[in-house]
Amino acid sequence: MKKVILLGASGKIGRVLCAELVRDGFHVVGVCRSRESESALRTAFEGTEAFEAFALDILDRGEFAAFLKTQVQAGADAIIHNARALDPEAIGANGWSPPEKLIQEFEMACVPAYLSAQALVEAPTESQKRLVLISSMYGVVAPPHQLYDNFHKESPVQYGVAKAAQVHLAKELASRYGRHGLATNAICYGGVAGRASGAFLERYEKVAPNGRMLVDADLYEPVSFLLKASDSVLGHSLMVEGGWTST
Repeated sequence: MKKVILLGASGKIGRVLCAELVRDGFHVVGVCRSRESESALRTAFEGTEAFEAFALDILDRGEFAAFLKTQVQAGADAIIHNARALDPEAIGANGWSPPEKLIQEFEMACVPAYLSAQALVEAPTESQKRLVLISSMYGVVAPPHQLYDNFHKESPVQYGVAKAAQVHLAKELASRYGRHGLATNAICYGGVAGRASGAFLERYEKVAPNGRMLVDADLYEPVSFLLKASDSVLGHSLMVEGGWTST
């Protein structure tokens, strides 16, 4: 049974992926930011031997690198980077994001992924390793302002910029470390239903080529594919957005 580390395990997408990974026979190490989230995850998966939860600051590079080394030595050969910098104060009243918020979002998107790649490549094992970066369609195309009631507040510029960096990071890591047994790919999800208002949902459905937002059932299959695909699949950005970026 493969052991998978999932960064950002306590959010909406993370919880779905945790449950589906366990159901699919993986041993899951779910990483979240707070003790409260860790406790909630432990409760949700109580009695499941194939699940562990850890509260960890993945931006503490020393702590995170030590954690990765321990987990990789214990058999983890796949890492899914689903964490992001959630900050309600990331945008000022005038619609501009302070530069430090751009840096924070970029750091969260890229540095843990980079350290994860290093830990997997340097692991003393011959097994094929997998790194999956959870990006967004907004890392490929800019968001349409007409979709939002308050475009600048609801769609911060640093989000798309950081997600675009992840798309290119997947290519760089694939190019540099594919020969070292690491297959790195990204998944660019579209909007996921469950948190949006009814008015937003209506607007989204009118624009999306498939006529709807993603639902929980759409989330795991792309991850499963990339975890199980041959090593010929690397450096790819898998679009899972109902055809949004094709228009």
